[in-house]
Amino acid sequence: PSGAFGYIGDQRHKGIELTLNGDIVRGLRLISGLALTDTSLAGNEVAGVPDFTANADIEWDLPFTPGITLTGRAVHTGEQWANSTNTLRLESWTRFDIGGRYVFAAGEVPVTL
Repeated sequence: PSGAFGYIGDQRHKGIELTLNGDIVRGLRLISGLALTDTSLAGNEVAGVPDFTANADIEWDLPFTPGITLTGRAVHTGEQWANSTNTLRLESWTRFDIGGRYVFAAGEVPVTL
């Protein structure tokens, strides 16, 4: 149809993804992963798909305040093409987050803030 937009051809994505999750010690958890991705479409790399991504989350249940958990996270996304002709590239970026949550019961209903 005229006015339609789409990629024409075979698109290939291959790579590996690894995760490591678990309790470091009681009340301290690690949730992490990384991915290496190789893509192709019509002789170019696929736009919007970074070659490398990684993340790591840590959670700490405060032993002196039941129900409160502190969290921290790092996320890294590698460079990626911004267009299908591979002429505009987005730089890699890294983000750090901190947070917390409080879990309690309101009667028989669990609540997370």
